[in-house]
Amino acid sequence: MKGTKPRVLVLRSSENLAETCAELRKASIECIPVEAIRAEAVAQEGRLMRSMIASADYVIFTSKNSIAFSKSYFSGVYAGHKFLTCGISTKTFAEESGFRVSYAPKTGGINAVIKWLKAKRPGPVLCISGESSSNDFLQVLLRGFTVIEVGVYRIKRLRPKIPAEAITGISHVLFFSSAEVDVFRDAVASHNGLDFDSVSAVCIGRKTFERAAAIFRKPVLSRQNGIAGAIEAIKNG
Repeated sequence: MKGTKPRVLVLRSSENLAETCAELRKASIECIPVEAIRAEAVAQEGRLMRSMIASADYVIFTSKNSIAFSKSYFSGVYAGHKFLTCGISTKTFAEESGFRVSYAPKTGGINAVIKWLKAKRPGPVLCISGESSSNDFLQVLLRGFTVIEVGVYRIKRLRPKIPAEAITGISHVLFFSSAEVDVFRDAVASHNGLDFDSVSAVCIGRKTFERAAAIFRKPVLSRQNGIAGAIEAIKNG
């Protein structure tokens, strides 16, 4: 409700929870933090990974985790690559990690990246993502491109206990991934009588939005990816 300080339940990974809540509090948004998921490395064969990187013209990072768990393989093989990220916060993290990003959409995620690529000269594409991510459609949509996808991390869904009193009176729930929606659903399943019809689910990304729509009556899709888009959506709704 406008004029009332938002009270937001935030379900994030252990790596991002503190930073997200700090940004929300700077914006005068009350934050209830819940560690919902954890990223774990998937072992890669170093020589093969470096070979795939060296042969690529375009490298897509789908998330900050895809950068964090792969950047050690990039030493000495940056030259000539065009790095693409599926969002602004991922772009920021990529640049902080030493990558020069050629394109990062404010909205649209991987679909916006595909659209950008289709206007470019075809070449080898390396998509670095999570192990469970499925971007098989990349090869279909990017005709003329050779696409290789590597999963460098996996998401572990945690089982947090969210007491009913902690979520009484919340105005929003903030989700950055569909995995966080799943954790929320399972965590609140035992809270009989809680009415979430009056709670807005603020979602980053179309897939997250679609998953939240199965639980919430009025999920909101952020107009841009990242924390800035989340804050805008919370304050507007």
